[in-house]
Amino acid sequence: MHKPVSVIDDHANVEETLQSMARVLGTDKVRRAVFNAVYGRHRKPAHIGRIMEIAGIDGNQKQQVRNALSVLSSNKVIVKSPPDSKRDSKLNHYEKSEWVNARKKKILDLADNKEKRETLPTKRKRNSSPEADMVTKITYVGARIRVSEITIDDIDSFKSVNRIEPRSSSLKGISEDEFKKGIQSIIGEEAIFKDWGGEKSDLLSTRVRLNGKRIGAAFAFKGPGQAGALTPARMGKNGDQALRLFEEIANLYVIQHWREIAQSVRVLIHSLAVTHSVMRNTEIHFCLIDGQDSLRIVDAYRSHFGFPATA
Repeated sequence: MHKPVSVIDDHANVEETLQSMARVLGTDKVRRAVFNAVYGRHRKPAHIGRIMEIAGIDGNQKQQVRNALSVLSSNKVIVKSPPDSKRDSKLNHYEKSEWVNARKKKILDLADNKEKRETLPTKRKRNSSPEADMVTKITYVGARIRVSEITIDDIDSFKSVNRIEPRSSSLKGISEDEFKKGIQSIIGEEAIFKDWGGEKSDLLSTRVRLNGKRIGAAFAFKGPGQAGALTPARMGKNGDQALRLFEEIANLYVIQHWREIAQSVRVLIHSLAVTHSVMRNTEIHFCLIDGQDSLRIVDAYRSHFGFPATA
């Protein structure tokens, strides 16, 4: 198996690349710990468990480490290697980028010093010239992050929810599939979405309207049978439902649960939204629908869920 090769172009603007990577690395404790573990003295590629061991990170933070590895590898700060049968492992491995390793101290310095990082001279900040135009340039979209958390009340397609007050009583007898079909009916999505083990989302549609325009939206629904608050560990069999949801190309990501949603889910989704805003240079919205808002949707659109309209 051939070793992955970093695609960073040494002929491009080195300062701009360093600036972008420093922004990605930032001061997040878990992300920094993962970076230091990968760029430590060991030379062999390491899987997530080994990286956590080197970094001294508690097992309860495994999801945060997984997110950090995703962000750093997506932005080429570290190199991701797919599972290798020769290693007798089904896990991805992560290793140093030679380009980054040679500039590690500079990246860390810029990550620690925002003023120094943002005033770093780059080709974008210099006056253009015919000679400069002949130089190969790489644009790192991490320069702009556009992420917003919205509520169900903000989405045009569900505007009738605005007249419904929250209530705490539970609604019995509506399954995850019935709720999904109700949402499809509300937004006018006629495609058929069958559940299967490898699905990325429960519903993917471009018929949702936000701020007067249609927008691509990916939904993940949790059935009423799941008791207690929703946490990252309870999102999918392997705790990777959020990661799979963001594999869908969309600009709005919606997660619905019939009870409360833990703050750790909000932190995780925001982190993923930031990553995708950076990678795709686009605005990303996310919406968390807890039990009370789920009931408000049903109350506002009863006929779409097979219930008689209220008087």
